[in-house]
Amino acid sequence: MKTDQLTPPLPTITTIIPTYKRPELLLRAIKSVQKQKWNNIDIIVRDNHSRDGTKNLVLNMKNNDSRIKYIENPWNIGAHENIRQGIKNVATDFFSILSDDDYLEPDFYTEALKLFEKYPNTGFVVFKTERVDLSGKPLNNKFDKSLDLKHSKMKSYYNPEDGFDAYLRAELPYIWTGFLFRRCVAENIGLGDFSEMGYAADIAFIWHAAARYSFATSNVKGANITIHDGGASTALVNLFDERRMYWERSRMLAIKNDYGVSLVIREKALSYYLKRNKKLFRFVNKYYIKVSLLQIISRLENHQKGELSCDLIAMRSFIFPPILRLIRVIAEILIFLKFRRILQYMKS
Repeated sequence: MKTDQLTPPLPTITTIIPTYKRPELLLRAIKSVQKQKWNNIDIIVRDNHSRDGTKNLVLNMKNNDSRIKYIENPWNIGAHENIRQGIKNVATDFFSILSDDDYLEPDFYTEALKLFEKYPNTGFVVFKTERVDLSGKPLNNKFDKSLDLKHSKMKSYYNPEDGFDAYLRAELPYIWTGFLFRRCVAENIGLGDFSEMGYAADIAFIWHAAARYSFATSNVKGANITIHDGGASTALVNLFDERRMYWERSRMLAIKNDYGVSLVIREKALSYYLKRNKKLFRFVNKYYIKVSLLQIISRLENHQKGELSCDLIAMRSFIFPPILRLIRVIAEILIFLKFRRILQYMKS
């Protein structure tokens, strides 16, 4: 007896768009999702209590497109928490995260789903992302490893062990605008509660996903990130920033403690964590020695000798006692000499 075969439903993609007080750029971001050739999309705009024209803009667009959903936080919960809640509540087969100042290429979702079909065991796919200015003019990506998909050792498919190693070697992109994830990544990893990571939360998420899932890459352009004053993509990461150090620890510890990750990768994460902490501690020592010496020099020039002891005490928690004693001797010599020429030399 012949039976009717039901056509499986087409997968739906959720686009999470966190936003805060950028209605003009948000309009461009939403339109780039609406122009996708793949129509099964839920557009989730998460307004972090902008209190400007954002709400009216999105609601007007929602009246003409039922795929748009608007969520307004009762207060500003922070960029990290806004994105975390968006990832936590994903209910479709796939999802992506699009900042309100960035935008997608029309073929991105269609081509990404083709890549998932080609590599069905992958947890996410990575497409080329281009840096542009506010007018959409391309900028030079040559030295931006966060977007680079032209590395000589690039492969089209990575298993978790190879992919994790590639990220340790900084060979792969780590800005998620050109990424499409399966829902299982959100369910099993999530963004975590590490609000202190700030700008680095997306990197931690991607590294963790690479440690647990296979993934595929494409050199086809899928997205654009806008470089402008006030944009997250423009922010420079300070090596000695406490948030950076927190991110370094949290990222690897989360992988080490995830039993869905292979033992080999978990051991690599632990090894990297220990080595990185040791290097950071050594760099921080050098950094604070330099800063404190320059503070001492500045106070000497301004005849504020009485405050020198405060600078030295502040250094106690960052450096070993022998180094502290050495700096004390140097400071005393400087006080004795009082030669501006020597002080200027040390500044340089």
